[in-house]
Amino acid sequence: RRMPSDLIGGQIRYRSFDYCQLLSLWKRQEQPDMSRCLPIWFACSFVIGSYTVHHMQVATAWSLASAPGLVGGPRHRYHPSQSTHHAQHRHRYSTRVSSTGDGDEDDPIPLFVDYTQSRIPPNEPLLRSIDRVKNSLLEASNDTSAGGAINNDALLRRIVQKGISFQQANREKHRDDEYEMQRVPGCIATVLVRATLSRNIVTISGKSDALLSGGLIAIVADVLSGVDVTAHEILQLEANSLTSALGLKPILNTGRNDGVASMIRVIQDQIRSLLGDSSGNTIQPSSRDAIRNETSDKPTVAMLLSGGVDSSVALHLLLQQGYNVTAYYLRIWLEDELAHLGECPWEDDLHVCQEVCEHAGNVPLETVSLGKEYRDRVVQYTIEEAQQGRTPNPDIMCNSRVKFGCFLEYIDQSGMKFDHVASGHYARLEDEPRESSPGTTRAKRLFRAPDPVKDQSYFLCALTQKQLSKVLFPIGQYKKSEVRQLASEFNLPNRNRPDSQGLCFLGKVKFDEFLSSYLGSRPGDVVDAMNGEVIGKHNGLWYHTVGQRKGIGKVMFPLATAHGPWYVVAKDQSKDVVYVSNRYDEDDFAKARSEFEVEDVRWISNQHPAQASSDGKWEVVRFDMKIRHGPKIVQGSLQLKGDGSSGNVKLDLKDGGLAPGQYVVFYSQTSDEVLGAGVISEKHWASFLKEYKQMVGSEL
Repeated sequence: RRMPSDLIGGQIRYRSFDYCQLLSLWKRQEQPDMSRCLPIWFACSFVIGSYTVHHMQVATAWSLASAPGLVGGPRHRYHPSQSTHHAQHRHRYSTRVSSTGDGDEDDPIPLFVDYTQSRIPPNEPLLRSIDRVKNSLLEASNDTSAGGAINNDALLRRIVQKGISFQQANREKHRDDEYEMQRVPGCIATVLVRATLSRNIVTISGKSDALLSGGLIAIVADVLSGVDVTAHEILQLEANSLTSALGLKPILNTGRNDGVASMIRVIQDQIRSLLGDSSGNTIQPSSRDAIRNETSDKPTVAMLLSGGVDSSVALHLLLQQGYNVTAYYLRIWLEDELAHLGECPWEDDLHVCQEVCEHAGNVPLETVSLGKEYRDRVVQYTIEEAQQGRTPNPDIMCNSRVKFGCFLEYIDQSGMKFDHVASGHYARLEDEPRESSPGTTRAKRLFRAPDPVKDQSYFLCALTQKQLSKVLFPIGQYKKSEVRQLASEFNLPNRNRPDSQGLCFLGKVKFDEFLSSYLGSRPGDVVDAMNGEVIGKHNGLWYHTVGQRKGIGKVMFPLATAHGPWYVVAKDQSKDVVYVSNRYDEDDFAKARSEFEVEDVRWISNQHPAQASSDGKWEVVRFDMKIRHGPKIVQGSLQLKGDGSSGNVKLDLKDGGLAPGQYVVFYSQTSDEVLGAGVISEKHWASFLKEYKQMVGSEL
């Protein structure tokens, strides 16, 4: 194609698309003819070199959009021989570039895809409804650019607001519909919809636990419930076409485009049912209905699938062992959804889960949203602990309160009676010897995995006997290298996928950023623990933990940093003081680093070890211990006190950092068995502050 003579500075009559949008659009369609596209691209780059970035984007948009197959693909190109009726409506979903150099007008550039390309049925009511909704979304307002085009973020927020308004307007009207709504399969969020029919006019109700998904429900409902749009016209609609016709396809990720298509298919199936038409592929109701073969004699397992190699191998091992497996992907908590509207951080994980299940023989896969439960049971705990200056452990809480807590509650309440729940954790379970509990249900015993680096028994220390009685850890007896080998033998689609890092609910957000968004800043003094001198200013106790070295220099005065390295040795929450020292490795801190009090002590068997008491007195008992997740095991002793829920710990060697709120896990010294756990008490700080108050001779 030739370039319009007035491309630079000419009238370009279409809404602006930025570079990233076009690349995203390009990736989703068939590859363009590079021999025709690249020369124009390079020509534009040369000619426009001295012009603004905006003009460069326009030229790039023109060249990319001109490439055959970029939008719609060669199978759906418009041809002059198409019907006159199609041509009458073509202008609605295509754009033109004006070229005045020779009086001609170039062919339309379908940035907004033509309904003929989208296979929208040629009926006026549906087209008018699409136009009305699209115009309301794209109309100019305060959140548009100087050229009158709405930007991506503003458009996404407009969709979210549309969903919020839809829910508010229909909360009372469709309250009874909630019990008859149907789950839309394939959505990472929980999306429920219902179609009702009156005189061949369809009304859509629905809800979602995700903001953007709620907005897309509102858009679909607005289009399909338009004036004079009939049920039969909706049945003619190609499910994959609507986001293209509305101009939304380039700004929605693949998962959300597919989600809208799946939503329309569910609605179409509901309409067929209401019309008494049994044709079409009826989508069965969602996870509330039985999704496993009730006639099967195999033991049933709900497998927690994350998309990682470990859980994928665990799923295949269960199938080899003859279990009837249903996979579950848990969507626990999205990163701040309004800040990530254009992308879903977990979409890749869910896509991998789908591939793994298909590879395993089409194992059923369900997505369960436990976002509210996670916020209430884990995120709130994390915030409250950090606010008090303590060191939280969200991963331990996630396992005990969510994965093996409210998820077990969910499947029980849904009426799906599974024999077991399995995960890809590195830990081992064994039944208590029969002679230890004759005539009763045998208790479960938890053990470390043989791989000291990958062992996750530390994170499972808060599980109860009731939870452990339902749990399976299929890869618990393997080392990581062996699991990788099994992944290769199974030829898993994700066999080369790297291990995930960081806290499960944060995704790409750093922990400090998470704390900042919830707790902000609360400045205080950084004090030398040896002499009481103020040597810096911190932004909040929650940004620092005992034993910390990295990053502490950023909040210290320049003259002090030269005398480092400095370590955080304690915090005083009542005064917002962080205590540091450059003598952390010396004998001054030997006691503070080896003796502490634990609280909330619990035992896996629900009973303290027999040797812990004698003649009504608490005895000193030796244990192997883990102060934090990792391969390091330390030795020491515990002496319980009072009612046995607290005690004093003495380590044989100094630890790197004993932080209140941190979990201590107790292991048998004669085996790898996890016996119990406790939490380091704030009394550890109190004793430290008391000693150093006496040492420096002033009130710290």
